[in-house]
Amino acid sequence: MKHTIPLIFQKRHILPGGRIPIRVAPGPQMDAFKTALKQGDSFGVCMFDTDDTGHHFFGVCTRVTVEDFDTSMKDGALIATVAGHEALQIESLDEDDNGFLPRTATVFPNGLTPPFATIKKCWPIS
Repeated sequence: MKHTIPLIFQKRHILPGGRIPIRVAPGPQMDAFKTALKQGDSFGVCMFDTDDTGHHFFGVCTRVTVEDFDTSMKDGALIATVAGHEALQIESLDEDDNGFLPRTATVFPNGLTPPFATIKKCWPIS
């Protein structure tokens, strides 16, 4: 089954069935988060890495829903606890007018996630 879902980039990954707090900083990530919640009840969390050539995300994400959230008094960041539902293989990238990156993704068969050693870093992100 194919999905078109918005993504939030994080430095760590959540697996289906897991729960994790994510920090959503004010600015483009917060705008993306708000847009995701307006479009539906779920979005994708995608892990990214930084190297000498910039930021790169991995070609797998997890569809999540928000269970709880709070605002950091320190810097205004949103701290959201999300629950992972299914692993998705990212197939395409598009950027809309908000700078938000919707994705087309396919659910991994039987809800499995491939070992991270087999997942390549894919497209650069800015």
